[in-house]
Amino acid sequence: MNGIKYLSRNGKSLLAYAKVEGDIQPGVLFLSGFMSTMNGQKALALEEFCRKSGQSFVRFDYTGVSDSNTEGSVRNLKSWVEDSIDVFNNLTSGPQVIVGSSMGAFMMMHIAKRFPERVVGMVGVAPSFYFFDNAEKWQKIMSSNDNTELTDRRQMINMDFFTGMNELNLFPDKDSKFELACNLHIIQGMKDDTVPWEETLSVLRDRFSEMTRVDLTLRKCGEHRMSRPEDLSVLVNVVKMMCNDKYKQTASLQCSNL
Repeated sequence: MNGIKYLSRNGKSLLAYAKVEGDIQPGVLFLSGFMSTMNGQKALALEEFCRKSGQSFVRFDYTGVSDSNTEGSVRNLKSWVEDSIDVFNNLTSGPQVIVGSSMGAFMMMHIAKRFPERVVGMVGVAPSFYFFDNAEKWQKIMSSNDNTELTDRRQMINMDFFTGMNELNLFPDKDSKFELACNLHIIQGMKDDTVPWEETLSVLRDRFSEMTRVDLTLRKCGEHRMSRPEDLSVLVNVVKMMCNDKYKQTASLQCSNL
């Protein structure tokens, strides 16, 4: 395993990351979810795959999280989007396949908006495309007198978390649609009680243009973390296919393990 390194950024806190160097394109970037770190099972499974396949791979911790929790670092949603963009800009080169887990899929979409020419594939695992809406809900709860719904998130969220959030909504109005220049593959568990599979299906149906090439793999026994060995195997195989550019060029919905 590569040791932890730190990305130095002008005027911003250091970001902890681990990188596998590789000569085979495309590279792979992993974006972790809320309350997760770069040392999760999905990140490590993908790192092992890239190490064996000869592709570059990057994983990192957002500002204020785990190994990026340096003195004076402030967690907020806007800074995490900027973290993701900075990592993509400074630690990757050439074409990339981005894997976003839960909230990481929200970050993934912001990268795709900014660098469409370099993002050649995206994989969303239990994707929280509406993470902005959830953050708005948490903001209202925290500004009220009753914070009981946030007891498991108090270490991650304070009111600073919401600074600069307003411009981050992926779908700012009811008619907003996303058009991607690359394939998008979603892996979703049907026992996910954090991001229900029906919500994911609705987003894919209503929020992506007809020109976007989308595949959906539903896992009947899959939960939100999607970290069982069989789930990790599906994830690695999907990333492998995307890196090998074996996808069909037309949109489809694929249901497996039903």
